[in-house]
Order: sequence, then structure tokens, then C-alpha cells
Amino acid sequence: MKVLTFIVLVTICTALALITGIFGVTHLLLDENIETAETSAMIEDCTLLEHGLKSQQNDLALLCRDYATWDDTYAFVQDQNEAYLRSNMVPETFRSSHLDTVLIFDAEGTLFYGAGYDRSNESIVPPAPLLLTHLRANGLIEANTSSGEVASGLVLLPQGPMMISAAPILRSSGDGPAMGVLVFGRFFTEDEIAGIREVTGLPAIFFSPDDPAAFAGIAAPELPDLENPTAVIRSADRSTITGVTLFTDIAGQPALITRVDAPRDLYSGHLAIVTSLIAVIIATCAGLGLLLVGIIYYSVIRRFEEISRTVAAVRKDRDFSHRLPPQKTDEMIMLSASVNDLFSFLEEYIAEKNRYEEELEESREEYRQLFHSANDAIYVIHEKQFSRCNQRALEMLGCRREDTISRSPLDFSPEFQPDGRRSAEAMEAYYALACGGASLRFEWRNQRKDGSSVDTEVTLTRFDLQSGPYLLAIARDITEKKQTEQLKAEAFAQIEENLEQFAILNDEIRNPLQVILAVVELNACDDAEIVMQQVRCINRLVDDLDAGYIESEKVREFLRKHYEIGEKEE
Repeated sequence: MKVLTFIVLVTICTALALITGIFGVTHLLLDENIETAETSAMIEDCTLLEHGLKSQQNDLALLCRDYATWDDTYAFVQDQNEAYLRSNMVPETFRSSHLDTVLIFDAEGTLFYGAGYDRSNESIVPPAPLLLTHLRANGLIEANTSSGEVASGLVLLPQGPMMISAAPILRSSGDGPAMGVLVFGRFFTEDEIAGIREVTGLPAIFFSPDDPAAFAGIAAPELPDLENPTAVIRSADRSTITGVTLFTDIAGQPALITRVDAPRDLYSGHLAIVTSLIAVIIATCAGLGLLLVGIIYYSVIRRFEEISRTVAAVRKDRDFSHRLPPQKTDEMIMLSASVNDLFSFLEEYIAEKNRYEEELEESREEYRQLFHSANDAIYVIHEKQFSRCNQRALEMLGCRREDTISRSPLDFSPEFQPDGRRSAEAMEAYYALACGGASLRFEWRNQRKDGSSVDTEVTLTRFDLQSGPYLLAIARDITEKKQTEQLKAEAFAQIEENLEQFAILNDEIRNPLQVILAVVELNACDDAEIVMQQVRCINRLVDDLDAGYIESEKVREFLRKHYEIGEKEE
């Protein structure tokens, strides 16, 4: 069948079907489908709000777990160290973390420390007594201590709903036993509501359960309850649709209500389209049916055939330099220009893509050569583990790549560093400073797989990728340098000792000479002059030795002053 014949038949059949059945089809099918689609969309919006609230609770739970799984918090419950409170439980901590309450319970469930935060005055205040009542009444403290899991939920207080998270207090490694429970609380304020609105993009309004404005304009039989927490309601004039969700607290009682009102754009658009469609169908089919067929053929179909041939040639030859010939009608001119612009764009895009791929490959090769041919060991550290290293690093550690990646630098370090610090404590301090943005340079002793040690000078800097913060460590082997310095120090120490012995020897020689000279002068004899000449000769030699000692002392002072060599330990 020809396209023209097919268009004529389709136009006639479509016109008859639409004119006779559009109202019936609309009311029997489209209205119900639109309502179903609106209901599904509104339920998805309500679910999105639930996820937004859950995200707020998860953020609070993550913060609570970070503080609870910390050696400092663990030690504080044991030794009541006031330095912990001065360092952590200050207004700045509450303000930066958006906290309103911090509670610390010991292992028996007794309140060990409690504080609230007054945001208006930016000061620490006592915690809300009703919050403690809710926590104890619902057994949240005892259950959390025994389960070892982080618990989150809502608590309705006179000041408004509060999000809470409770986590067992463990060591930084996650080991127990739990010394108690840490509870963080954050009021559900306009800041949290604005955050949910920004994330979800929904004009949500939050109410307390006893606020009558939450159900204004909604029929009572359609209100949500504990069994069906989400309800979708349409207004009486069918112009708006409302989604209401009921959130419960840790006791299972209503704590928060969210409401989303949205215009029924889909339904209104449907009515407008149906009305317009009927008018267009009647007008078109009555007066312009045949004319439309001719116009479509001469101005569209034939032009599309030309466009189709050109596109087929481009697809076959992969040559985007082809262009469509000029057209006559404005629409076809616009379409032809758009297609030609597309061909031009694709031509430039492919050329640019090829150039970028070549530059990218060249850049990758340069990076690969620099990384693997460096004389210094290079490590990339992520979450306190090696994620990448070069060949020099493997040689320095005496390990294979699979034995190094995903392992901690502490696995290749002795228990203590040469300065006496524990490697774990020193590494934690360096890691914290580097993650904070500091560029560090320090000496570090590594322990190879065979047990031998290697001294290195490490430069540690931070860089950020989409997957998170990373640390770049460049280590230079200074083992030979350290050994050379040690040998120099020992040699100069020996020289200093020899010089001191030399000075003592001069005194031991000069004293007997003085005695001999005195004896000869007292007991004059024929050979006295000869003896005195020899004594003076030896004395001159000792004077020369003294002069040499003085020059050696000057050299030693020069080395002490400018090279710090030969210093004696006090």
C-alpha cells in the first residue's frame, strides 16, 4: 500500500473513531488512568519525603556513631576526664553539628552526662527532662546497650519533634564491651525542613499531630492513621491533590505530619487537550482532509524522502560533511538547517573527541611513566589504607603489589619509631593533620616483610577526588644517609677523645722533664749541660705538640659550631 493511500485511510478512520468515541474513551479510561497516575506520583512524593526525613536521621545516626565509636569517648566514661568535655562538649560542637541534646549513659543505664543547647543564646543548658522519660519508658537505652546497634527515631517534646540517635560506646576499632550509650538529639526545625525541601524539590509542610491546620480542607474519612500512614486526597473542586503522611515516634505514637499540595496539572491538561482535540478533529476532517493529504505529500513526504536518502548516505559513508539541499517551505528550511547543523556538530564533535582521546591517552601515559619510574616511593592512601603504589614502593617494602594494596601503613611499621613514639599514635596524628589540609614532612621507619628496617623521609599531602579525600605520600630512602651521619658522629667522637688523651699526654711528659731539669741544676756535673740541652729539646717538642693541640681545638670548635658534630651529651 502506498503511503498516500495509507494516510487517506488512516485520516478517515481516525477522524470517525475520535469524533464518535472520544468522550466515552475519556471518561471510561483516561480519567481513571490519570487518577491512578496522580495517586502513584503523590505516593512517590510522600515516599521521597520519608526518604528525606530518613536521610536526616541517618546523618544524625552517623554523627552519633562516630562519636560513640571513639577511644576518647570510651575513656571518658571510664575515667571521667574533664578534658574530654572541654574539648568536645562546647557550644561550637553543638553549633557546627546542629545538635540540641547530648546524653551519655553508663553500662547500667544511669545518666553519666547530659547537656542541651540553646540555639538563640548559643549556650549549654540542661537537657529536657521529658526526653529522658521517653527514652527510659521505651527501653531504648537498655536495648541499645545489649544489641550494639545504632537506634534512631522521633520523640515529641513540648518544644517540637526531636530526632534522636543512640549508639553503644565502643573503642575506635569497634570492639567492646560497650561502656554505655551515647544519645544525640536534634530538633526538627525550619533548617531541617528547608534541607528536605531542597533535596526533594517538594513544597512540603510539616505539622505537629495536634495542629488542625494539617487537615484543613480534607475530608475526615480519608485521613491517615497508624495502619495507613499515607493518604492521597483530591479537593472537592478536583483542582488540587494532597498527600498526607503520618510519622510515628519511638513509642509508635503520632509525632509528625507532612502535607504536600499539588495542582492537578495532568487532569487539567487532559481536559484542555480533549476539548482542543475534538475541535481540531472536526474542523480538519470537515474542511481540510483532502487538502491536507496533498500538502503533506508535496511539502513533507517528498522532502522527507530526500532527507532520508541523504541520511542513509551519511550513515553508509560515515562522512558527516554531507549537507541537505535548500528547501522551499519555512518548516522544511528549518528542518534542513537543523539537520545540517547536526551534521556540522557531529563532524566537529568527532574531530574534537578524537583530539581529546589522543591528549587523554598521552596524559595517561605521562602519568604512568612518572608514577612508576620515580626514584622515590609513592603511595596513595584512602581511608588509612594503601590504594595505589609504584614499583619503588614495592621494592622499599619488600612486598608484592597484592600484599600491599588495601593494607594499612602500620602493617609495614615497627611498634615504636626511633623517637620513642608508638607507630599507631604517630600515624594517627600525621593522618589527622594531613586530612585537615596540612602539608607534612617527617621521618618514618618502615619494616620490610623480611623484618629489616628502612628509614625514610615522608612528604604527606591531601588531594580530593569524587570518591572522597586521599593522601599522597612520597617516601625517600634515607637509610644510608642516617648510617653515614652515625659513622661521622662516632668518628668525630673518637677524634675528640684522642685529642683529650693527647692533652693529658703532654702534661705527663712535661712534668717529668721539669723534675729532671731541677735535679740537674741541684747536682751539677760534667754532663749537666748535655742533659739540660736534651731536656730543652724535648720541651720544645712538647711546646710544638701543645700548639698542634690548640689548632685541633679550634677545628673541633668550628665543627661544633657549624655542623653540630662532636657535641658531648651533658
